[in-house]
Amino acid sequence: MSLIEALVGVAIASLVLAACYGSYVVVTGYYRTQTDLSNVRQTVRQALETLSRDIRMAGFVYLETTGGSIAEPLRTTNGGAPGCPGCDTLKLVFDKCTQAGAGMSAICNDPSQFARRMVVYEVKQCPTGSPITRTTRLCRTVYQCPAGRSCGNTNMNSGRICPQGTACNGSPIADNVDDLQFALKTSESLALPAGNGASAHSIDIGLIMVTKGEHGNTRQLTLPGNWRTNFQSPYQPPTDRFIRDWGMLSIMLRNNAYAQG
Repeated sequence: MSLIEALVGVAIASLVLAACYGSYVVVTGYYRTQTDLSNVRQTVRQALETLSRDIRMAGFVYLETTGGSIAEPLRTTNGGAPGCPGCDTLKLVFDKCTQAGAGMSAICNDPSQFARRMVVYEVKQCPTGSPITRTTRLCRTVYQCPAGRSCGNTNMNSGRICPQGTACNGSPIADNVDDLQFALKTSESLALPAGNGASAHSIDIGLIMVTKGEHGNTRQLTLPGNWRTNFQSPYQPPTDRFIRDWGMLSIMLRNNAYAQG
């Protein structure tokens, strides 16, 4: 093989490798985009499901004997959460079975086996040094209510139940939260102001999350038309290279409806 033939072979091989590499970059980028988008969508669904389980328990009182009635089964707060001025907070109060075990083995059938809890959902700014560097984190904190008290909107820091391995900062439910909204509704689907939700028959939840990394060209989230109507939200989706996804859920407050007859 002559020198010219070797150079021609190297040139052809270089062109083929360059084409293969270009295809590899495109396919890898598409795969990363779809993986991140899938993770965001899955996290949105899981976070809404976690919220819905606690919300369905709001106002539950075991035979009206464990601590009296609950005057404030749930409370919503418009914005003001640390690190996320547009994110709402939610406080729920209900009687919880404290028996060890899971499933049917955890059923309580005596007032002494129940304890009143207050569960607080709030959006917090990630601490300094956290591996999460984008936006904020949705946290769930559980409080032990003092005997004979309904918790209400009282500061319950002294009774906080700490998840194992934490310093009472709450359990992380989802990272990279862009916006969290709650809307209380009456049975006629009329919006109620934020605050004590004892008279509400349902609550709407809205959650917007964002990917950890940027992807390709600039992107803009398109929210459904009823987002602003439901939540009166000032949220304006920014135009950047992060991918966002949203989820909405409406939950009937069955314990509230029962208490109201």
